[in-house]
Amino acid sequence: MLTARHGIIAAILCTAPQLLAQEIPEHYLAPGPTGSGGAGVASANDDDAIWTNPAGVARVRKARSRTGTRTKIPNLVLGANSNSRAFYGTISGAGNSSVEDLVANSDGLGEKPFWVRAAMFPVTLVSLAPSSPAAFGVYMNSVTSAYIDSAAPSDAQVTAISDIGGVITLGQTNRSNRFSSAMQIRPIYRYSLENTIPSNDLANRSALQHQFTALANKATAVAIDAGALFTMADYWFPTFGVSILNLPLGCKDGYLNPFTEKRQTICGTKFTGDFGSPDAMSTLDPTDIRAGVAISPRFGRDITTRFSVDIHHYAYASGSHYYGLPGIEAGKLLHAGVEIFSGSPLEPAPYSLRLGTNQGFFTYGIEGRIGYMTLAYVSYGQDTSAKTKRSEDRRSLVSLTGEF
Repeated sequence: MLTARHGIIAAILCTAPQLLAQEIPEHYLAPGPTGSGGAGVASANDDDAIWTNPAGVARVRKARSRTGTRTKIPNLVLGANSNSRAFYGTISGAGNSSVEDLVANSDGLGEKPFWVRAAMFPVTLVSLAPSSPAAFGVYMNSVTSAYIDSAAPSDAQVTAISDIGGVITLGQTNRSNRFSSAMQIRPIYRYSLENTIPSNDLANRSALQHQFTALANKATAVAIDAGALFTMADYWFPTFGVSILNLPLGCKDGYLNPFTEKRQTICGTKFTGDFGSPDAMSTLDPTDIRAGVAISPRFGRDITTRFSVDIHHYAYASGSHYYGLPGIEAGKLLHAGVEIFSGSPLEPAPYSLRLGTNQGFFTYGIEGRIGYMTLAYVSYGQDTSAKTKRSEDRRSLVSLTGEF
């Protein structure tokens, strides 16, 4: 049986790793909203809502026809960044040479991070009653990354986080679907490594396994999320959304915030377990307060657009406690996008094109359904700097799922 540890080691051994500790923590990115710049709080209307605004499970279909179930299998997502092939080629081809020497003599490879992702999210959307939509699912999400600074090629910053968990989402809505709300619970088992290791260990399987044995964190937590949606009149009028991911069930003292470069008391979903690296960012998923607005004007009978604007990771302070990560530059919190799709705005679209901006970088995505299968491709830029000056890492996601 595939375990979190096996999945994360396989990702390391078959590709190679990336620590971008300055990234805003996002341990699951849904492909659909990512194509629209990450803006999905007010436009959530399918299973991606679980990761953006749980209240969106009420809008998978019209309230008056909400019967039966919809199951998404396997909901597979694979991703890599534009530098992954060159990085892996250098590491795997090290042979008798040291990784340190190869990086030092390569054309800028030391400035290029590596990033790879594999995720699976089978989920069933069901109505417990006409006004009570729900979702039940399980997921696996593994993200592996590595960075070698050309100024110090002897060391590699490595991050590998693998989550296995479940989702139970319970919603409420009125008959018109103008207002809906939801809460959800997510039990999580996390196996992770976030540390600096000798760069030569990247090309040595036994050395990598030793690093995992000595430094890996093995932890569990239970996360709770909540959200709400309100439409002014109908779907081509503004919809307002708010969601709080990782409700503050626990706080961690001395959490090293890379955006303020200070140790602070940060609240959110706190993990407990066996910590080989107690200062790792993944020992806590900070509370993520989000708000958004969307509007869906129709152009003709068959074409609709949906414009969305979100603010994510708003940080609220109460005394010395922070709900969210303070110090993130304001421009990195903004997400905006447009979706152009066919069909009714009251239901998930069979075909769509998405464009947007994520943390100031361009995103786009395409999605289409053929029979029972849906295939999507997304390209987006991720800011990997904790400073005001941004550093783009271009990433791609491919997803495949069947709907039954």
